Amino acid sequence: CAARTAGSVSTLDPRTSAPELRAFLSAARRAARVPLMDLLVLGREIQGTGRVVGTTRIVSLESDPVERFEKKGRQSVRRAIRAGGEVERTSDVSRFLDLYRPVALARGVEYPAEIIRRLAADGCCDCYDVLLEGRAVSSLLVLRGPQHWMYWAAAQDDRGRKIEAGYLALATMLEDAFKASAGFVNLGASRSGGQDLDGVDRIK
Repeated sequence: CAARTAGSVSTLDPRTSAPELRAFLSAARRAARVPLMDLLVLGREIQGTGRVVGTTRIVSLESDPVERFEKKGRQSVRRAIRAGGEVERTSDVSRFLDLYRPVALARGVEYPAEIIRRLAADGCCDCYDVLLEGRAVSSLLVLRGPQHWMYWAAAQDDRGRKIEAGYLALATMLEDAFKASAGFVNLGASRSGGQDLDGVDRIK
């Protein structure tokens, strides 16, 4: 279970009991000084603690995750490279925000830019920008923890979609998480137009 509150991410063993989890969420809310309704919990459903807004998927990193890509994923990565896509890992979120703002409302979820900037300033996240002819056409935002990383959000423009640049960003991020000895990458829940997207472990 992970609780993200006002610029911080806290983790808890998934075997934790319901009473312990409720105590954890209460402590996280007090520490963040936000109302309970502003606390977003990423994890398993606990009876009586709130409503489920999405189901996450996990990529285990016992072995190189990119080697486990299905055929379409490998083809998409190669296509982006052949088109000239180059990945740049950066703590500068400006290019991500430029791509993210136009599509966020259409997806039904928009994270405040100030929270994203503060997380980056505190060294909690990175962007994986895919550049095409020097311009960012796709960007992936990842939260980094000592034991696991979280694929938080991503956006791309028409050029990025055309060359399937998101696959290249994802592959690079997963490789970095594996090399950093993270245990797993949380792909998060995906929604578009207010609807949950199934199979994000394959789509993302």
